[in-house]
Amino acid sequence: HQAQKLLAFSDNRQDASLQAGHFNDFVMVTMVRAALVRALERAGGAGLHHDQLPLAVFQALELPLEVYSTNPEVRFAAREEVDRTMRDVLAYLLYQDLERGWRVTQPNLEQAGLLRLAYASLDDVCAEEDVWAGMHPALVTASPATRAAICQVVCDHLRRSLVIDVDVLDPLFQEQMVRRSDQH
Repeated sequence: HQAQKLLAFSDNRQDASLQAGHFNDFVMVTMVRAALVRALERAGGAGLHHDQLPLAVFQALELPLEVYSTNPEVRFAAREEVDRTMRDVLAYLLYQDLERGWRVTQPNLEQAGLLRLAYASLDDVCAEEDVWAGMHPALVTASPATRAAICQVVCDHLRRSLVIDVDVLDPLFQEQMVRRSDQH
């Protein structure tokens, strides 16, 4: 595989600097999304559970250590820490990419219809009548399929707004992740 180059022209330094940042972002997003697609293809029809995702994407990226580590000679427990930090960064990038995208020319995979997220036991919960007892009458009398459709919309909205309880979206964890990333 031979390295390829892209040549871009700009009429001033300020615009060139701005465009370089956008291009770097484009490359990073594309690499992470491509690795996500590869990881999902490897997982097959069963898909991936959210806690499996960072490792699966990390493995699908197949990056040499020197690309993401300040010390390409790192070994043993230190290597495990470098890899763990990289997986945490990838998890953060994956969750951020699930948020409804601001990238007009690069919508996220879900917006493009290439990714579908499912919620564990949603159909089972919606089918159990005792779960809905005492809820709004429209939900009590609704069919399980209607409840599932409503819950899917609500869960999708909350997820796209990043109302998700995962470590990588916690500000304190993010501070620690930044320190570890700077260190490694």
